[in-house]
This record gives sequence, C-alpha cells and structure tokens, in this order.
Amino acid sequence: MGNLRALEDWPFTYDSIWAIALALHNSSEYFISNNMSKRLEHFTYEDDEMRSVYLGFMQKTNFRGLSGEVLFDQYQDRIGLMKIEQLAYDGYEKMIAVYDQKSKEIHWVEKDKLVFTGLSAPLDGAEVIFENVVISKALFYSVVAVTCAGIIVAVAFLVVSIYFRNSRVMKLSSPNINNVISVGAVICYVAVIILGVDMGIDISTTTFGRFCLASAWLLSLGFSLVFGGLFAKSWRVYKVFANRSKKKIVIKDKHLLALIAGLIVIDIITLSVWTILDPMEFPEVNYPVQKFADIDTVIYRKRITCRSPNQFYYQAAIYICKGMLLLYGTIIAYESRKITVPVLNDSKNVGLSIYNIVVFSAIGIPVTIVIQNDVNAAFAIESALIIVNTTATMLLVFVPKFVLLKQGEVQISVALQGQSGMSGLGSTATATQNVDRNVIQILRKELKEAKDREENLQKENDQLKKKPEEKF
Repeated sequence: MGNLRALEDWPFTYDSIWAIALALHNSSEYFISNNMSKRLEHFTYEDDEMRSVYLGFMQKTNFRGLSGEVLFDQYQDRIGLMKIEQLAYDGYEKMIAVYDQKSKEIHWVEKDKLVFTGLSAPLDGAEVIFENVVISKALFYSVVAVTCAGIIVAVAFLVVSIYFRNSRVMKLSSPNINNVISVGAVICYVAVIILGVDMGIDISTTTFGRFCLASAWLLSLGFSLVFGGLFAKSWRVYKVFANRSKKKIVIKDKHLLALIAGLIVIDIITLSVWTILDPMEFPEVNYPVQKFADIDTVIYRKRITCRSPNQFYYQAAIYICKGMLLLYGTIIAYESRKITVPVLNDSKNVGLSIYNIVVFSAIGIPVTIVIQNDVNAAFAIESALIIVNTTATMLLVFVPKFVLLKQGEVQISVALQGQSGMSGLGSTATATQNVDRNVIQILRKELKEAKDREENLQKENDQLKKKPEEKF
C-alpha cells in the first residue's frame, strides 16, 4: 500500500472541491452547446432540470486526486478507498485494512493485530428480524377442538329432533324451528374457526380476504337463524295465548319460517352491498420496535389485517338489526313470562339467552377493543363470546325438551295439569293441534279459572275505588 497519507481528511476535502468544480464546468458547457438559456447563476433548488444535469455530470466525473482515483457510482456516492479500523482496548482506533470499492478487494495493513474477544467476530450491525404477528397455533387448534365438539353436539340435537319429530313433545316445540336453530348453531361454530385463520397459515392475501368476508357472513347468518328461530317460537306462543278474542289464531310453521327468511334476506342484502361496494383492504399494523442491546438484535413486528374503508357503517347497520332482534325477543319474553307450560313456552329461555349475550358482550367487546393489538387475547375472547352464547342457547332450547321426552307423555299431561297462573289464554294454534283432548280440556279449564280470577280482582278493585267516595 505504500504511503497512506492520502487517507487523511484534507485530501478528501481538496478532491471534493475539484469534483464539484468539474461537474459545474461540464454542466455549463452542456448548457452552451445545447443553446440553453440557463446558466449557473440561474440555478434554484426548485429547478429539477438543472439538478438532473449537475448530478449526471457528477456521476461522469473521473480524475486522479490526492485521495486516490475520484469517481462516483449511479447514486453519486464516492467509489474509492475505505479505511477499516478497530477500536482497541486502549480506546484508540487502529487501522487494520483498506477496502478498494472499485476492485472490491481488502488490503490488510496489520491483520495480525485484528483481535476479537468472545467466541466469534462481532456483527457489523444489529441483526434485523421481521416478524408477522399471528394467532398462536396452540390457541387456534384448542379453539378448533372446542368448536368441533360444539358442532357434534348441535348435529346430535338435530338428529334427535328429527328422529323423535312425531312425539308429542317435539310436535309441541316446533321441530322445524328447532332444526333451524341447530343449523344456525353449526354455522356460528364454523364462523369461529374461520375467524382464527390469518397469515400464520401459508395462504395468499386474496384467500385471507375471503376468509375475512366469510366470517362476517357466517356470524350474521348464524345469529339470525339461532335467535331468529328462538324468537319466532316465542312469538307464536305469545300470539296464541295472549289472544283474548274468540277468533281462532292459526300460526303455522311456514309463517315462522317466513319470518326467519325475512331476517336472512336482510342479512344477505346488507352483506352483498358491503362485499360489492366496499371491498376488503389489507393494511399493516406496525408494533413498537423491540431492541435487544445484549444480542444486537432489532425486531420489527407487524400484523396484516383486513378492513374495508366504510366497514364501520356496514357493521353499524348489522348491529342495529341484531339489536332490534334482541329487543324484540326481550319484549316477547317479558310479555309471555306468565305462560308456564314448559313444553310450549320458550320465553324464559329467550330471556336467559339474551341475558347471556348482554352480559358477555358488555364485558367482552370493550376488553377486545382495548387489547386488539394482542391478537391471541382478542381471538380467545371473541371465540369465547360466540361459543358460550351459542352453546348456552342450544342447551336452553333442547335439553328441557329432551328431559320432557324422557319423562314420557303421561307425565307430561300430569305436569300440564299442575300448571297454574296462566293469563290471557284464548285459543290454540297449530302448535297445540296435536295435543289430545284431555290436554286441551286442561288448558281450557285453566283459562276459565284465570278469567274468573281476573273478574274477581276487577270487582275488588271497583269496590276499593268506591269506599273513599262514600266516606267523603
């Protein structure tokens, strides 16, 4: 290498001035030779044309300077010699080698003095690691196992309901609507599985977007089938037994199925408009950079999400529809709270189901919003909300019916005889047409007793109103 004095700072300053001067000189000649009115004194920082000419001639500059050969790469960076120094134990920097950028060769000066402590050479910079934040596979497979168990239970309830569809208990409890509830529960369970699919699985962004849409569709449709079916059953019981007129009310299963179909149509229209007019996008959520000084590592963490620009408005429309459905069920459950024939009435179960939804949602949704960056916790809470509510609703709908089914028809008739306190019982409907004459007579007898009690209470109330007037 010989004399290395050219590697001092001042030769670089000298050569830098010459490089600038040559670039400006060649640019001026270019302007003159091309009959351009622009000159050096006309330069401004906003003039992109002159800037491009200067940089172009800077890249072409090549001469032998005090610091060695002066030339530049396509990015106008100096191509030359680079010192390689090591910070020694005494605190001084010692030159170990020189790197020639043009020939891409290292010329060692004092190779023997290159000493490193530890088991390996140190890194020339921090190790950068890029990580995708995804749902834990252990958590995902655990949720899948639970939802598969729920699907099996829902299918078992469906099979038992179809098998015993001709029994008195099942006929009175609207078996067709029970089947709809079972199908809706299965759809909700499948939606939980799809909800956990993210970029942790080797899928494309397009496929990931389809899973996002599928989870929204399935959750909305499953909810309408499960709770729509339950509310439709309660509505029929309420309309039949709250009827005070002598006109017979006939509400068949096809009327209830039409009501549920109306809810499904609303979901399909809303979701279709959302899917077509507001397609999904896949923004990246960047997490705080993690730095580990002891191991020279920097971790950049990000999560790929799926959202549409106007997602809030479509979700609000869906939530309003579902909220109205819950409110409707609450009113029906309250109005039919005194109808105490278990085999016919699901109002108490509707109330319990709504209670579960309100309580779990009031706790779970705010928590999920707060911890949304913690994908595992958010997925666990969302899954728990859906699984617990769906499972509780199924158990509330089917288990009482199976218990009555196990008791037998004779015990059911006896149980019906022991019921009292029914208010506003007027006529029967399709749900009670399969009950034998003895049961109908029991219901009519209780109806007469309820009306007599109502008349007696009315008379006592009238008498109490007259007493203050007589004293006056």
